[in-house]
Amino acid sequence: MNIIEKVRDILFHPGKFFSAVDKEKGLGKAFRFFFILSLISAVLSVIISSFWSRAYTWFLPFPIPKLGLIPLIQTSLINYALLLGASFLIAWFLFIWLRVFRGRRTYSDAYKLYAYSVTPKLVFGWIPIVNLFVWIYSLVLIIIGTNKMYKFSNLKATLIYIVPWAVILLLVVIVALLVMTILLGTGVETF
Repeated sequence: MNIIEKVRDILFHPGKFFSAVDKEKGLGKAFRFFFILSLISAVLSVIISSFWSRAYTWFLPFPIPKLGLIPLIQTSLINYALLLGASFLIAWFLFIWLRVFRGRRTYSDAYKLYAYSVTPKLVFGWIPIVNLFVWIYSLVLIIIGTNKMYKFSNLKATLIYIVPWAVILLLVVIVALLVMTILLGTGVETF
C-alpha cells in the first residue's frame, strides 16, 4: 500500500485501516509514513507561513514580525527534527497510558497508533484556520484506533482520551480565571 492509499484509508476508512495495522511488523513502516508526511507538512508550512503573515496583517491589532526565508527554513528544520524525536516520546507516553488501562500491546503498536492517528494534522495542519478541526479528527482517529487495535470498548476508548483532555481544559480555564481575578483585583489593566 503506498502512502496516498494509506492516507485515504486512514481518513475515510479508519476502522478498517486500524483493524489491519497488525499486519505491519515493528514500527518501521509507521515511522517512514510519519517521516514523509511530516516533511511534506514542514515544507508546506514554510510556504504558507511566508505568505500568511503578509496576507492577514491587515485585520490584526498588532504587527507580526516578519522572518526572512532563511530563518523560516531553519526554524522549520529544527521543528521537523524535534517532531520526529517527539513522536517516539509521545508514543512512549501513549504506551504507558494504555498499559494503565490494561492495554497489553507492544511499544511499536503504540507508535503505530500515534503515527497514523495524527495523519489529519500532518496532511491538513499546515492550512491556517482548519487546525481545530484537524485536532478533533485526530482525536477521533486515536479513539477508533484504540478500539480496533486494543479491543477496548467504544466507551472505554473514548473516555481514556476525553476525560484527561476535559480535566486539562478545566484546569486551564480555572487558572485563566484566577489570573484574571488577580489582575483585576490589583488594578492592572488587562486590555
